[in-house]
Amino acid sequence: MSETWIDLILIYNILMAVLLAIIISMLFFFIFKRKGPWESLILFFFVVFVGILATQKWVMPYGPVFRGIYWLPPLMVGLIIALLLAVGSPQKRKKKSILGSEKDVEAKNVIDIFLIILFFIFFTLIIAGYLWPVTAY
Repeated sequence: MSETWIDLILIYNILMAVLLAIIISMLFFFIFKRKGPWESLILFFFVVFVGILATQKWVMPYGPVFRGIYWLPPLMVGLIIALLLAVGSPQKRKKKSILGSEKDVEAKNVIDIFLIILFFIFFTLIIAGYLWPVTAY
């Protein structure tokens, strides 16, 4: 395989990840009214994008192909990540109590730490995937 072909596949992988992350983020933002635990659409998009990019490097490709890119595994993993982020979205409450707000702050801190660790795991997987490519399949 020539270097140009490999570069083209890499560009298609990134473009497919961006496209799927935009579609999933907009779906959750406009239809489900969820932006993740940070209440930020940009961060929601970025975590979904990095997860999809990691999936393209590490999950066995299967399903339909578009321009040499298998798009079903990244779509499924992107939806799973988005669902996990949507579950952590804060709920709007009518009544606030002091004790409830302290628990809310503690829960938000735990979710933030979990998602930061998740992001670094995805980022490490992406870097490792490009440094040591898997060619067994």
